[in-house]
Amino acid sequence: MENRKWSIANSPGFIRTEVLRPVKGESYIVVTHWQSMKEFEDWTNSDAFMESHSNAPPREAFSGPSQLEIHEVIAER
Repeated sequence: MENRKWSIANSPGFIRTEVLRPVKGESYIVVTHWQSMKEFEDWTNSDAFMESHSNAPPREAFSGPSQLEIHEVIAER
């Protein structure tokens, strides 16, 4: 995982990403943090986004549905 090309790291507004592996179960979660919604949307419309998703594993490798959820931070410590 660490050897994967992380072009997202060079995207304006990108803060960090986390790939969460379940202790039990099979569904991984990918979390990205952005300075603004606009910068996230700009990345999803970029060539870098298309390139980073062009060599994805086969769909059969995913045990559950792939879905996008967008959350807003309302509290932080």
